[in-house]
Amino acid sequence: MSTNQAPHADRRERFGAQLVDGIAVLAAATEVARNHDVDHSFRQDSDFFFLTGFEEPDALLLLDPSAPAEQYVLFVRPRDRDMEIWNGRRAGVEGAKERYGADAAYSIDQFEPEFRRRLVGRSAVYTPLGNAALRDRVMSAMQGVAGLAERYGRVVPTEVRDASPTLHDMRLRKTADEANRLRVACEISAEGHAEAMRISRPGLYEFQVQAAMEYVFRMRGSICC
Repeated sequence: MSTNQAPHADRRERFGAQLVDGIAVLAAATEVARNHDVDHSFRQDSDFFFLTGFEEPDALLLLDPSAPAEQYVLFVRPRDRDMEIWNGRRAGVEGAKERYGADAAYSIDQFEPEFRRRLVGRSAVYTPLGNAALRDRVMSAMQGVAGLAERYGRVVPTEVRDASPTLHDMRLRKTADEANRLRVACEISAEGHAEAMRISRPGLYEFQVQAAMEYVFRMRGSICC
């Protein structure tokens, strides 16, 4: 696991401690087509990034703190040589483990059967209820194992709880490292605005002022979005 995963690992541990005997599922953001084969600029889901640091779309995070092993599981897009030529290198299953510290990783199309298997013995599922598509997948999986309780007396989840309030409260309370990163971000933002003011003059177009500001952001390693 890379050293930059340490803050994410700490966050997962703190979040997992609040799940008791539950299991959590979060989804990465998806790419949105602008037209034909051109997508809008991608921005990762904030909660998903907070816990994983994973920056690719169409991935799922499963946190199962009660499991004896494989408590942190990522489901990701598999490597695809043709797509990577156009869109850049993917982490793939191996990269999810090596670079992002996952205990286990699977192709995204393996999520449903793996998730259903892990539901047995768990009392609740934590997921962001504002994500309707993910909520539907969770409910479908829960329905798929509901019969085990009646037929075999197995414990299965009977409740879906919103993961968002807990995660948002965690994100609100900054560690010393996070506070320092915010200070750096503010410094970069201030430099960009100062540069925009410095070049401003009558007759200059707004997009030119924007370009000057974003040039500073990019040169300092920040992302303009």
